[in-house]
Amino acid sequence: MNRTTRCILAAAFPILLCAASPAQQAKIVVGILPTYDTSGQSYGGPVSQMLTGMLYQSFASNPRFQPVFLNPGGLYDPSTTSWVAEYAQTLNTPIDVVLATTFIEPETPKHGDLILHLRSAELDPKTGDAIQTTTGNAPLKDRSAMLDYGFTYIPTGYFNSGAIYQPSRNFPKQPLGRASLELARQSAEAVAQSASKLTASGVPPPSKAASCKMSLKINYVEKHAISKSYNCIINEKDESLGIKEGILEVDEPAAPVLMQIKLNDAPYKLPKQELYLFDPTLDCSRSSNRLEINIGPAGEASYKWK
Repeated sequence: MNRTTRCILAAAFPILLCAASPAQQAKIVVGILPTYDTSGQSYGGPVSQMLTGMLYQSFASNPRFQPVFLNPGGLYDPSTTSWVAEYAQTLNTPIDVVLATTFIEPETPKHGDLILHLRSAELDPKTGDAIQTTTGNAPLKDRSAMLDYGFTYIPTGYFNSGAIYQPSRNFPKQPLGRASLELARQSAEAVAQSASKLTASGVPPPSKAASCKMSLKINYVEKHAISKSYNCIINEKDESLGIKEGILEVDEPAAPVLMQIKLNDAPYKLPKQELYLFDPTLDCSRSSNRLEINIGPAGEASYKWK
């Protein structure tokens, strides 16, 4: 993997290593689905990817919540939620509420600021039914969206489109990034306001004092095969060169392990996600820490420690 490719993957979620709260009370577990883009804007795809990470950070910084990344696969569409209950049963972590967000078409008045919108739906993980739906708003000057973002076309073939757009500088510090942070904050605040109706199932993470070895394997369930070609960033460090015959072994602290994975050898026609995000908790008190990620026929992903 070349340097440009490594930078792209590392830059996709530059704020994820926000430290989890050390509070020991039970937390409300929020399952975060990838932000879906229906904005119709050239910046919609990159902003949607960044919003997913910003939502995670917003919940991780609140001691009442434990965010968990969900990976529903490449066919995911938030307009249909009947699959949520079945998918939630495959997860390693009990989920108290599922958050589905959509970066929708902005308002473009003749005069004044562009208005960005993020629609957020809180879903019952047992039924998929909507508990609450809200829409956040953030003003942005149109020129800031198109020019200050500083799109750079990189013909790497890294994603399915054959290219990716990368911010010219630290995204959260740009006007578009600041507006996105505000949308994420509003979405998390809406969930916090309805938190009294939710049951807290989360457990405190283990102490970060210890570290230990863990291994990673990715299974293509339907094909009874494993991935032998993938890119993997763990806690902001590119570990891809350490993958041997599909197995990656690393030493990490006992804590949630933030992982970004790009599959390069998915079976033909498998509707994979462009980027998979995981945050499994490494517990060094276990005798073995073998993490297996299972990719289903719709590109959906879950994991288990073995």
